[in-house]
Amino acid sequence: SGNDFSLYHSSLLLRRIARRMGLHHAGSVPDYARYLGTNPQEVDLLFKEMLIGMTRFFRDPAVWDYLLEQALPALLAAYPDGKRLRAWVPACSTGEEAFSLAIAFKETLARVKPAGRFSLEIIATDLDTDAIDRAKRGLFSGSIATDVSPERLRRFFVADGGNYRVANEIRDMIVFARQNIAMDAPLAKLDIVTCRNLLIYFGPDLQRRLIPLFHHSLNRGGLLLLGLAETIGGFKDLFSMLDSRTPLYRRIESASGVAPALPVASPWTRGALLAVPKEANPQFNLRLQADRFLLRNFTPAAVLVNHDGDILYLNGCTEKYLEPAAGKSNWNVHAMARDGLRHALAIALSKAIWQQIAVTVTDLAVMQNDGEVQTASFTIMAIDEPGAPGKLLMIVFGDIAAPESGTSAGLHDQSGRTQPAGAHDDIQVTHSGRAPATREGATDGI
Repeated sequence: SGNDFSLYHSSLLLRRIARRMGLHHAGSVPDYARYLGTNPQEVDLLFKEMLIGMTRFFRDPAVWDYLLEQALPALLAAYPDGKRLRAWVPACSTGEEAFSLAIAFKETLARVKPAGRFSLEIIATDLDTDAIDRAKRGLFSGSIATDVSPERLRRFFVADGGNYRVANEIRDMIVFARQNIAMDAPLAKLDIVTCRNLLIYFGPDLQRRLIPLFHHSLNRGGLLLLGLAETIGGFKDLFSMLDSRTPLYRRIESASGVAPALPVASPWTRGALLAVPKEANPQFNLRLQADRFLLRNFTPAAVLVNHDGDILYLNGCTEKYLEPAAGKSNWNVHAMARDGLRHALAIALSKAIWQQIAVTVTDLAVMQNDGEVQTASFTIMAIDEPGAPGKLLMIVFGDIAAPESGTSAGLHDQSGRTQPAGAHDDIQVTHSGRAPATREGATDGI
């Protein structure tokens, strides 16, 4: 299926595998493995077996009561001039949690009546494409009346035969997308993360990785909502508990400098923190600053370099743009840049350093290993942080696409720069089950 479940609780995996083995009367794991090798349909069914799809509207009412009465009003009060808030609902299944959050936000606005103007965009993700498709339809059976009050049904749903369809004002607040939280790039610039009853299915290593990731994904003072059986574990320096009776936490600034392990696809670039120059300030955490910068702005293939082009940090799959130089090992971006990038990269780096501006280069013809010529783009931005070991620059590469005839490279600065293709395409999203999202914010900074 292309998905790695090795970080899930082993007991969960064994139970699900044993169930499928029993259905096919497989006498041993090797027998079942051979069956999987010759039956692609069974691979899909086993994948479905591993997914957790248990969800309800307004699950654990006391949690939602506290969110409505205390946490959401406090979040609004932190921005007296108003704000466009962002929320992430990982493992959203068929959407009940995301729709519940949207309804709670609307109810909070109606009750508090803040002076500033507020909106909420919710990005709801899940590994199960079938569940995502159902969520985008926003159609639920009449049984939801058990969990949704008559007032909410009247105000936020439309009767559709014996079913209920989510009203457009609620559905349009949510972007649904497929994402593997254990492997794919995280979201950033968030005010709310609600990840309920997912961590309990993960092993301790993945649990320890996700809590710092949520911390980096959230803005200062952002809210983290977990399941009743879940906690932040030993990360009390990252979050403070808002109420002892509910698993609701507020992000706090951490002095420990814990950096999340960003999920990346390439084995040779996986979180590669390379040699730091000897003159570097030991108090400056290169990985922490690189991760923070990428989480706030991008999550594509990128490299952190010094003013000489020495590579200090790699993120994501960079093989399309960089390759090891022949001969003696040389971790310098000028030496590793592929043909078609090298000359433009040198000019752009010099421009970014001496003019102190962000520089974007587009429509570059880049030679690949198979001899094909494809197009690429990149953006260079300076990282201006106290204590940094000299001038640091982040090079963010755009997606490579088939070249268009007659195109030529273009160099742009801040006065009229063009965003590199794919710089914000962290996850492919579709808005509310209709055409691919193109409105502002649907993919910007996800």
